[in-house]
Amino acid sequence: MNKIKYACWALLATCLLSSCVKSSSSTDDEEDGNWIRRSEFEGVARGEAVSFVIGDKAYIGTGYDGEDRLQDFWEYDPTQNFWQQKAQFPGVGRNSAVGFSVGTNGYITTGYDGINDLKDCWQYNSLTNAWEQKADFAGSARYDAVACGIGDKGYVSTGFDGNYLKDTWAYDAGSDTWTQKISMGGNKRSAAVCFVNADKMYICLGNNNGVTTNDLWMYDPSAETWTEKRKIASISDEDYDDDYTDIVRYNAVAFVLSGKAYISTGTSGSLVNKTWEYNIATDLWQRKTPFEGNVRTGAVAFTAASRGYIATGTSSGSYFDDILEFKPDETYEEND
Repeated sequence: MNKIKYACWALLATCLLSSCVKSSSSTDDEEDGNWIRRSEFEGVARGEAVSFVIGDKAYIGTGYDGEDRLQDFWEYDPTQNFWQQKAQFPGVGRNSAVGFSVGTNGYITTGYDGINDLKDCWQYNSLTNAWEQKADFAGSARYDAVACGIGDKGYVSTGFDGNYLKDTWAYDAGSDTWTQKISMGGNKRSAAVCFVNADKMYICLGNNNGVTTNDLWMYDPSAETWTEKRKIASISDEDYDDDYTDIVRYNAVAFVLSGKAYISTGTSGSLVNKTWEYNIATDLWQRKTPFEGNVRTGAVAFTAASRGYIATGTSSGSYFDDILEFKPDETYEEND
């Protein structure tokens, strides 16, 4: 009888220990990486701005502050941690546009001015601090698209023009021309995220008729092919995705550090601060420390000087001008 009691207590202790270990592991995942506040964005607080990176400098402009659609334009130096105002964007003020860079030039196109969807395209020359209008985006006027620069071309895809979209267009900066490419596979969407690694473009997340999308696609410009990666929800019969319960969302942001992509913020029923790391080589996701600023949607993110940042955004009528840097390999610290 005593042996039976002992066995029962041993089994109970083992179960409790196992439960504690699992809980501790989950907590560790939520404290993997550290967010650090940097010098506040010096423009007015805003959401739905655009950003692009030229060299080691990041640029942020346009957006909506709750009253006006904006045209100011700012440069951030990560090394010196300071902001400098640059030449004002000469196009109509807008929100939900896209930005990309090619060489020493940055580009802004599409967006919404409060009345019209837009398709004009503007080039910013970082060497002369001057803007020049370029050939209009050749797809339909739209907002909430995604864009990136790869090599000597810029790419614009997805968005909303009254219909959810998944067409893809390439901009040749040398000839100032747009060419339609093969449309992305999978679901149409708006408010997706886009990131680049090894000269390939990845698109995931987003909203399609009120439903958050759970597919992830890679575009190879050299082969002009789209390849679907693993779904980003817990839908397989394997255990690798059992924890993929809160990755999907829309109006989130993404940036890349050392071959890994990071997504954070956005909306999925309510505002989200959960941060996930995507290992591009293994096609697997891992939880990281949640974003430590106010929960928000419509932020911007960028990688500059090998450092990843999230800035600006909006939440329930409030607009933000903060910027936080994420250090994925550092230990979480509450007061920094």
